[in-house]
Amino acid sequence: MKALTPHYGRMSDLIPSIYLKLMISMLIVGYSFGGIQSAGYFYLRNARQCYDRWGAQGKVKQLDERYPNLRRERTPACAAVLGEPTEQLDVETVVKALQALSSEMILADLIEKLVRLAVENAGAVRAVLILLRRGAQDSEPRIEAEAISGPGRIDVAIRQATITPFDLPQSALQYVTRTRECVLLDDASADSVYSKDEYVRRKSSRSVLCVPIVRQTKLVGALYLENDLAPCAFTSNRVALLQLLASQAAISLETAHLYSDLQLQAGLLQRLPVSAWTLKPDGTPDFVNQVWLDYSGQTLDFVRSHPAAWMTAIHPEDREAASKAFWGGVRSGQGFAIETRSLRAQDGSYRWHLQQAVVLRDAEGKVLRFVGTTTDIDEQKRAEDALRRSQADLARITRATTLGELAASLAHEINQPITATIAYASACLRWLNRDEPDLGEARSAVVNIVRDGQRASQIIARIRARFEKGALIQEVVEVSEIVRETVGLLRGEAARYDISVRTELADGLPQIVGDRVQLQ
Repeated sequence: MKALTPHYGRMSDLIPSIYLKLMISMLIVGYSFGGIQSAGYFYLRNARQCYDRWGAQGKVKQLDERYPNLRRERTPACAAVLGEPTEQLDVETVVKALQALSSEMILADLIEKLVRLAVENAGAVRAVLILLRRGAQDSEPRIEAEAISGPGRIDVAIRQATITPFDLPQSALQYVTRTRECVLLDDASADSVYSKDEYVRRKSSRSVLCVPIVRQTKLVGALYLENDLAPCAFTSNRVALLQLLASQAAISLETAHLYSDLQLQAGLLQRLPVSAWTLKPDGTPDFVNQVWLDYSGQTLDFVRSHPAAWMTAIHPEDREAASKAFWGGVRSGQGFAIETRSLRAQDGSYRWHLQQAVVLRDAEGKVLRFVGTTTDIDEQKRAEDALRRSQADLARITRATTLGELAASLAHEINQPITATIAYASACLRWLNRDEPDLGEARSAVVNIVRDGQRASQIIARIRARFEKGALIQEVVEVSEIVRETVGLLRGEAARYDISVRTELADGLPQIVGDRVQLQ
């Protein structure tokens, strides 16, 4: 018996109907006595469908009376279909249907093709595609499309609508969305469970099939089909084909959604007032908007030809630094930001641009692509250059002003000891020009000349040290001594203006720490 089972599908196409009936009966009895109840029920269902197609209603009635649960089964038939030998399916039909779905990238066209294929290959009068809204938690399923078979044609309507009891048996859809298993009803009106559904009661539904669309254990939607003209319209072969279509549809729908998202992103990037582009993980551009193509005169095919193709528009002096930053950002997966001069094709001039990119990753952190912009910052760079020039001019003016102030300060500082030196030299001459030279006074005047000369030298040294950022000479000095030295420096200038200076210094003034020359 087990040896016969794998060949049942091929034999059904070769053996005359009378012998096929006998073989089916033998298989059923053999499986029943062999204790393989699930397999027996599977072949019972196929046998009942064959008898019904042949018009053997007496045999159908006999099976219904002997096996009352046979007509009330829902999902086991769908599970059993997966275990059938694939030889029963029309391979060419399956391949064509799957290729038709897998080759479609436009979401609306894919939806239309899916419901059309479902009606064509399932023997359904009506098909409804139900999808769950992407990205929403606990989202309600919505109708996306409906196909109705008419005389010599299939009418497809793309519509987004909330599911109501007038659209399909909601109890069947709820079972599918909850269990991720299909519902197959040979005669919904006679089913003990689903005959109570409002839609079934109102429509007197016969053959009903609802197949889940699942992608990696995640429910994407469902495909509902019905044939209200005859019971048992959805054979095991047709159910198997629809399950394959549902599996391919889950993949194709996700691909179409991603493609639609990319088209939307590309449309948004195309409308940006700046140059926008995207890179593959290896750095090859896969999208560049028209702004850059118009500016650089490059073509999209040229830009896509090589990761560094766009750099031919970069100023030769900037390419090495730009290439280093570009590849560093791509290989590290961190993105990049570089300033370069780019050639404008319209007039052959170079303008400054900021090239910057950020990375997009998937849930696992893998790089999906880089999204970047090229912004014209030429005016900003010109403004920065003008600001730098203004700062340089201001620095020159400041230096000139500082030098003028320095010259005035230097003249003031040195003028005092020089004036004192001249005064002492004049006094010395007078003492020496007398009939009897007063050598003592002359010597005293010379000593003062030497002292004021040294003071002038110290002033120059201190000023030079200040500009050389040298350390000040800190020492302990007497306040009274500093005052007397300062008065001595001003004596000549005071005498010239007939000013008399008298000092009254208290005894015991504290000592201080400072630079003697600066204090004077």
